[in-house]
Amino acid sequence: MSANTVQQQKSFLERAAWLTGANLLAFALSFLTPLVIVRIFNQAEFGTYKQLFQILATFMTVFYMQIPSSAYYFMPREPNKRLQVAMNIILCYLVVGSIVVAAFAVFPNWPTYVFHNPALDEYIPLLGLALTLWLIATNVEVFPLVLGDVRTASVFIVLSQISKSLVLIGAAVIFGSLKALLWGSIIQGAIQCAFMLCYIHFRIGSLAIRPDRLFDWPLLKKQLSNSMPYAGGSMTLSIQADLHNYFVSYYFTAAAFAVYANGCFQMPLLSLLQTSFRDALTPEVARLEAAGNYRAIVHSWLNAMRKLSFVVLPACALMFILRYELITTLFTKAYAGSVPIFTVYLVFMLTQMVLTASIMRTIPDFRYFRLKLNLIQTPLTFVALYIGIKLAGMVGAVTATVCIHLLDVTVCVTAICIRLRVKREDLKQLAPVARTVPAVIVAMIAAYTVKTLVNFAHSIVIIGACATVFALMYLIATVVFGALTTEDKSELYKRAQRLSQRFISRMTRMNRQFISRTTQEAKTEAVSQTQTLNRAKMPRPVKRRPLIRKSREFKPELKARAVLQVLQDTKSAAQICHELRINENLLSRWKEQFLEQASTIFEKEPASETRGERIAELERLVGRMRLELESERTAELERLVGRLTLELEAAKKVSAFPISASSRNGRSS
Repeated sequence: MSANTVQQQKSFLERAAWLTGANLLAFALSFLTPLVIVRIFNQAEFGTYKQLFQILATFMTVFYMQIPSSAYYFMPREPNKRLQVAMNIILCYLVVGSIVVAAFAVFPNWPTYVFHNPALDEYIPLLGLALTLWLIATNVEVFPLVLGDVRTASVFIVLSQISKSLVLIGAAVIFGSLKALLWGSIIQGAIQCAFMLCYIHFRIGSLAIRPDRLFDWPLLKKQLSNSMPYAGGSMTLSIQADLHNYFVSYYFTAAAFAVYANGCFQMPLLSLLQTSFRDALTPEVARLEAAGNYRAIVHSWLNAMRKLSFVVLPACALMFILRYELITTLFTKAYAGSVPIFTVYLVFMLTQMVLTASIMRTIPDFRYFRLKLNLIQTPLTFVALYIGIKLAGMVGAVTATVCIHLLDVTVCVTAICIRLRVKREDLKQLAPVARTVPAVIVAMIAAYTVKTLVNFAHSIVIIGACATVFALMYLIATVVFGALTTEDKSELYKRAQRLSQRFISRMTRMNRQFISRTTQEAKTEAVSQTQTLNRAKMPRPVKRRPLIRKSREFKPELKARAVLQVLQDTKSAAQICHELRINENLLSRWKEQFLEQASTIFEKEPASETRGERIAELERLVGRMRLELESERTAELERLVGRLTLELEAAKKVSAFPISASSRNGRSS
């Protein structure tokens, strides 16, 4: 069944909550993959694994080209061509992926010139196939989000991550080789593609049509023209963002790159939270931009940043306190050299609360802005990375990366504020963020104190104790310093109340079902025992001749009274049948007969004699109804008597005039 209408827009926070919940579960599953692999491979093998999947991630971002984002623009504006919009996107990725597969098969040794690691060459052809499937599978979450189907998108996120984690971990544990991991990636990509095609078939449009009708070439040109400006910006941004990994891979060994990659460990919890807010904000901004409501865009953007900062700021502060324990627990003590790199990279994580991507992608004025900015910043990144590596090695590389990123965020925020005409009064919406800072400082002091007291314990115990104290002190401090607005408190209270009500109602329902089941079992057992005893005491049945009942006769007045009571709901059908000692089928036949012949009351009589008889009949019926009214005293019978009285008076007036034959049956004789 095709989806012809976009689902009703839900509140931003609710949509973000659904996506965050799904991503949290996905995070719990994806977090296991690198933890298992880092314990199976040595540093050199793990470095090769990181380089291999770094190539995959870079090419994924470069060839992504923002084409799926065109669905946010065209599906709401072309509701009759949603299937073609989706299939055009898949076609583009299929063509691009085929070119990449052919290129990787012909030139498998090209990574050697960048990474100086010949061990990568044998895996490159398989990497091309995995890249193609992953490019197509990226749409498994996009299409439900475009249609506002956040719950389905959340389910797809969880299912795809479950399949990915199970396949990759299984390949690593069972086979323990990089080739097995690549084959696992190919299988996982195929599974996601199957999920995506099923969703398109059942929710967007049937795929069981002629192949030439699945694609719309003029529409494809429009989609590409809409995406290409952003694609250029996306490509250059990806190259700029991943450039530090390629610089470190060029100047250092695979084992050293493994240390650097773990130091630039992107905390999945923050990443998925930022992704959830961005995915929820993007369609909201697109809808508001289509309506020309830029003031609402400013409000939504600042509100999303404010809410995201309540998690990002304390999370980065806590990771700074526990940086050594986190790295050594996640990646073993062999990677303790990653701690200084991770400390600098925390500044990069802080910038995730600035959601500029949603604004840049949906407002047409920024179509070429990202491309121009990245073209300027890329040479600066080359120079900064070269200087940083020469001066401070891998720590210098991550410092240069963070500085360039801070410059990028500053320029983007400034451009957005100018375009949306953000005023000082609007920035007051971010005032609670400033009050969050002292709350974070208080929590950091408390957590550091606990860390010094339990420093002798295992790292997991230290992390658990510090995280618990930090969270408790942070929540208390946010209330004391007024970091939560009245709206936030009210919303949190309503959600907590809703959750408690659901929990109580569910427990109550379970108790009722248990009591009902127990009571029913007791009754069944008692009835069974009674029947057994009665059967034992029961004498032999005596055959009797069946009694022949005489058919009862009912007066028309009784039938009319019974039917009227049913129609006016004064009594139920079961009560009437019980009083009259009749079957419900008989009462149902009376009712059908009454309704079929009710129209005859309003039919015109052909002669004055018939009309006189009708008047007399109506007078008798009115009299009987008045008697019923006096006995039963129901408002419904009063209205019925009124209608019959009006009909009686009308019939008397008509009878005073002579009736000609020409007016009979509405035709002239």
